[in-house]
Amino acid sequence: VKNGKVKYKGLPKSIENLSIDLNAKNTSGIVDATTINLKNLTANLGGNPISAKGTVAGLTRMNINGNVNAKLDLADVESFYPLKDQEMKGNLLLTGTANGVYDKANGTYPKVNALFDISNGYYKNKQYGAELKSIIANATLINNSGLIKDTRFELKNLSASLDGEPILAKATVFDLDNPNFDIALKGKANIEKWLKVFHGSNGENASGIIVNNQEQVIISFGAASMDGDFTLHTLADGQSAAILKCIDTLQNLVWEKKYGGSKGEQGYVLLQDTLSS
Repeated sequence: VKNGKVKYKGLPKSIENLSIDLNAKNTSGIVDATTINLKNLTANLGGNPISAKGTVAGLTRMNINGNVNAKLDLADVESFYPLKDQEMKGNLLLTGTANGVYDKANGTYPKVNALFDISNGYYKNKQYGAELKSIIANATLINNSGLIKDTRFELKNLSASLDGEPILAKATVFDLDNPNFDIALKGKANIEKWLKVFHGSNGENASGIIVNNQEQVIISFGAASMDGDFTLHTLADGQSAAILKCIDTLQNLVWEKKYGGSKGEQGYVLLQDTLSS
């Protein structure tokens, strides 16, 4: 794609100067002979530039080299992308580089230097009513050695006002081989309104969330663990399953469902129909 443009009907701005140069190749049928080359991804999101490029060689022992740069005025998002029942503001900055081999069996991890920053943030979802105001967040992901155990995620600062009450948080996660957590949280707000942790030992990704007409929260995951909160399923070696979990307003599990588990299934997007229950 070169100099592409995407515009949603009824919105004043568009995604412009969209260029994507992507190539994926495997001529042998061997998983680790797969190469993915994103030579270029650039776009102007309603006046906000983003760019990324990267290569991945191999899918079990992954040689990764890439970078990303994005600067976004969050108030502009609703002008080029339809945000249903949501309002956001603030300045977002994302920069990062990664170079090296991810090989869990041998304990290696790409050298990474990534920064995520939000200032003057605001978020409101009309389904909940509560407002998050004055959001400031600064987080880094650093690995200087190329070893998994030296990877360090640090939420250096998170401050916000939830329903008029201040929230302050800091967190550090290090040694991804045997994760260690150091979390400090201070605030008068009821944090359980918006915080729930699901965990296993081998990598989970929450990818979608909806609230049904019974005020239950349904979450989709890609799960590669068979322990912790993910004991429902069995997995083939090195694979993952798509998981749905439903929790009530007291965070109790109502039901859960597993799909796949033999060929790397993932949960991606949840769509809610008008009869959702």
